[in-house]
Amino acid sequence: SEIKVDTISEKTSANGVTIDGVLLKDNKLASGTGNVLQVVTATLSTALETTSGTFADTGLTANITPSSTSSKVLVLVQHNTFATGTNIPVSWFQLLRDSTSLQQVYGIIKAGNFQSVVHYYLPIHMTFVDSPSTTSQITYKTQFKETSDGSAKVAADDFIDTITLIEIGG
Repeated sequence: SEIKVDTISEKTSANGVTIDGVLLKDNKLASGTGNVLQVVTATLSTALETTSGTFADTGLTANITPSSTSSKVLVLVQHNTFATGTNIPVSWFQLLRDSTSLQQVYGIIKAGNFQSVVHYYLPIHMTFVDSPSTTSQITYKTQFKETSDGSAKVAADDFIDTITLIEIGG
């Protein structure tokens, strides 16, 4: 059977319309596994440098309030880094949900004469699928540190670093 209509309207205002178990509300899919429910993006354009071996905030942060405890949050991070130092500069980055460390990555370049100063640009990408199990606001942020004798810089040379949070229905 086939029904042809031009418009389906909700019976009760603000409740949306459910078709075959999928809720359509406010011009978007409002329920269902795998649906993109919201996207939040934040940027960092002010360079920040560290020489410390202890993690410190980069200034790249974004907040999201999941609509369901079963939702997943896909976190995408791009840092444009510059490191310098003698020997081999090693820059570490970590992704946190509130105060919980979710992922750590590092950038390292072996180049040239290790008795001279080494400089390098290196994009740092982080991708993480989180299951926060909450409908309260949560904060995702990055931190960095330099574990060699050099320095590391984020949002280097007028590049813009980004963090994108994508809530996916669970």
